[in-house]
Amino acid sequence: MKKNVASVEAISIASDPTDASSPDKLHELEKIVLEHQRQGLEAARALYDIKEGKHYKTVKGNATRMTWGDYCRMRFGFTQQYASRLIAAWKCHENQQHRFGEQRSEVFKHFPNTIHFWAQIARLGDNAGNDLLENLLNDEGKLQEDWSKRVADAQGGRRKEKDGGISGNKDVTEAVHKALATIKNSNVWEVLTKLTQQERNLFSRELKKLVAEASVNEVNPEAEN
Repeated sequence: MKKNVASVEAISIASDPTDASSPDKLHELEKIVLEHQRQGLEAARALYDIKEGKHYKTVKGNATRMTWGDYCRMRFGFTQQYASRLIAAWKCHENQQHRFGEQRSEVFKHFPNTIHFWAQIARLGDNAGNDLLENLLNDEGKLQEDWSKRVADAQGGRRKEKDGGISGNKDVTEAVHKALATIKNSNVWEVLTKLTQQERNLFSRELKKLVAEASVNEVNPEAEN
């Protein structure tokens, strides 16, 4: 199935053509990425500028052989795929802001200004992402109280369309949805996205142990005393 990338081509986003590639410009952009801990929209914009302006090719000793992926791993410690997700999230934010326009600019400000939120919207694709943003707003143009659950449900629906979801399990409770939404809208989720596959497998095993311990403590609440 062909993946949709939300609104990345909806408007033209380009670096200033007058910006000449230089070590100073690269240093300035890298500082933005590092200062915003590689997670903020500002960091994603800086990554976009580094890539599109090919500023990474000005790294000392780089005879144009260093690829974008090599640079991301060397300088920031993450993969080219992760950088692409950050950039896609920033583009999604910019395009949606453009779609809402000046007349609805105050409404747009109610959406979370986080890289994770916009990465989730970007993964849904254009139409689904547009619809979800409208559904997150109430009649007063503010976020619904259960907006985080709605985002999590939309992500779950996308996974079910892609691979059938988690065995179509209808026993997944409201509490589980809330727990997943809490994780996905926290820094924990960003940490998980940086783990290697081996590290994720280990994390999964340890998480199962933790869930098992929680089950034991629920049956015997004095077990920890």
